[in-house]
Amino acid sequence: MISANDFHFMGIFSEQQSSPHLQNDSLKEKNYLLSPWPWEGNNTFFRLNDGLTDFIVPSFDSSDSCTRLYEERIALLWDGNLLLSLSLTEKDLIQWENLKERKEWLEKTQERLMENHYKGILWELTLGKDSSVNENLTDLILDLRSELTKDLLYYYSLNYKEEALPELIEESDYIIMKAYDYSGRHSTMENVNETVENFLVRKKIPPEKLILSLPLYGRNYKSNTPQYWVDKLPYYSIVETYLPLANENEKENYYFNGTDMARRKAEYAREKGLAGVALFPLEWDGPGQYSLKEAITDYLSE
Repeated sequence: MISANDFHFMGIFSEQQSSPHLQNDSLKEKNYLLSPWPWEGNNTFFRLNDGLTDFIVPSFDSSDSCTRLYEERIALLWDGNLLLSLSLTEKDLIQWENLKERKEWLEKTQERLMENHYKGILWELTLGKDSSVNENLTDLILDLRSELTKDLLYYYSLNYKEEALPELIEESDYIIMKAYDYSGRHSTMENVNETVENFLVRKKIPPEKLILSLPLYGRNYKSNTPQYWVDKLPYYSIVETYLPLANENEKENYYFNGTDMARRKAEYAREKGLAGVALFPLEWDGPGQYSLKEAITDYLSE
C-alpha cells in the first residue's frame, strides 16, 4: 500500500462560478472558501483547509484581467503545486497550421507557466474517429512539449471509453482516470473497479501512473430518459436538498458519492497501489461533515 505521504490528492477546479460556501459565515471562519473568482463582486481571498497536494487550474484566456487575477490568487496559495489544464481538439490542428498563431500561443502559455509557477500540464483531448487525426494530435502535443522551455510534469486525462494514445501514455508522468459517467448509477464501486482494471489490464498502464478521479455531482440514474446525460446535480445541491447520511449515495433517483463512498474509493486506490485520487469539480463539494474532500483528508491523515 502507498503511504499517505506519497499519495496525490488533487483538486480539479473547472467551473466559472462561486461555491455556495461563500455565504456561510461559520465556514468563512474556518478558512473554507471555495471560490477564487474575482468577478463574484467580493474581495474574499480564496482559501481552503489543508489536505490537497495538487490543484488543477482550467485554461481561460490569459489576456483577460479577471483570469489573470484569478491565477495570481491561486498561485499565491499553491506555489509549486499547480497544473494547467489544456484542451486540444481537431480544430486546433487546423488553427495551428498557422505558424504565427502557434508561436503566439506558445509564448503566452510559457509566460503563464513561468509567472504562476505551474509545475505541470494536464492534457484534455477530444479525439476523433479518424486515427490520423489522433496521431496528429499526439504529434502536436509532443512538439509543444519540446518547444516549452520549462521543465514540467505531464498528465493525461482519460475516461474508460476513450482510446488511449500509446505515445501519450508513454510520455505522460500520470494518467487521470475518470471513473464516472457510466450509464445508470454513474459512479459506483463496481464502476471504479471496472475502470481501474481496464487501465491496468487492457491499456497496460502501471498502477503508479494512475490517479482515480471522483465526481462531485449526482446523476438521475434513469438512464433511459433523454435527459440522463445533461441532468446532473452539484453535490452541494444534493446536500442542501436531501441532507444525506454518510452512507447514503441515492436520493430520489439521483446517484452520487457520499462521504463513506469517497473514503472507500480512496482506500481502494491505495490498496491497488495507485498514485492518488482527484475530486472534480472541486467547487461543487459539500460543506462541513458532508465534504468529500474532508472525508478523504481525514482518511489519509490516519
